Amino acid sequence: MARSVEPVPHSSQTQSLPILEGLTLAKAFGGGEATHFNPACAEMIDRIVEPVVGEEVIDVHREVKCEGSRLDLLAVTSERRVAVELQYGDADASHLGRLVGWYGPSVGATDMVLVAEGFPTLLVDAVRNDRLRDLALVQASAGWNQGGEVAVAFSIVASSVVPESGSSEAEAAKQAAHRESVRLLGDALATHHLKDSDAKHYIRLFPVMDHCWASVVVRSGRVVVNVGSSAKVEPEAVVDDLDEEWIAKPRSGLFLTVSREVESYSINPDAVEAIAQSIADLEPSIQVAIDGLIATVEADESDQT
Repeated sequence: MARSVEPVPHSSQTQSLPILEGLTLAKAFGGGEATHFNPACAEMIDRIVEPVVGEEVIDVHREVKCEGSRLDLLAVTSERRVAVELQYGDADASHLGRLVGWYGPSVGATDMVLVAEGFPTLLVDAVRNDRLRDLALVQASAGWNQGGEVAVAFSIVASSVVPESGSSEAEAAKQAAHRESVRLLGDALATHHLKDSDAKHYIRLFPVMDHCWASVVVRSGRVVVNVGSSAKVEPEAVVDDLDEEWIAKPRSGLFLTVSREVESYSINPDAVEAIAQSIADLEPSIQVAIDGLIATVEADESDQT
């Protein structure tokens, strides 16, 4: 007797054991792309985006308005804005065209990801040969796993996206120094109750609210506070209410350099405590920036979860 298939519950979205018996995504998720697959992938966004760009996702926004239409998911990392289009079955020209020609440019995406159950050879070759740039094709597979649960697996079929982490020894050393700097500064900020995540590439200061957040990023030569959002916001409308050191970047949010005690992504260890203290002293200003950015989120945007 065939086993009955219950729609994949949200609490089981992280199941990724080897799939032993395949199911279509439509059967596994028990409904349409927008109503069932979209919210499930929002919960699994790190498994989709992080292998492509090499960074953890700070926030993901669903059903993003794009001039009369809607992008399935917009994932934001400390350095990237990734437009994600989802599709049951094999990828087709309609979904690809909307992602590359409409959604990606509309949201200012640095990279794009098309998720489907299969891809035509012509498309795979175009991405692998860089004829389609900043695009990754991610195959989604569903089925019963060895634990008797419905599992979902994601694999990169082809990608022209250049990830943040490289494979050379010099790049590996830079990444290790960066992660250690983030860890040290994160531990120091935790003593000020200003650490809300265990990410390896950034430090989130507070819980995300209305798709807006404050994070600390260690760049090659400085430490920066970023107040950003995955929603459509207007940082230019907020910056005049802040100290003059803050700068606004369209789509990216608000930025404040708090220290230059950094060289090649490595913070001077003797300066870590002082940097943490300066960020703690800036907490009221950072909160004003967050509140101001939230005030510019369109009502329809802030209602999405």
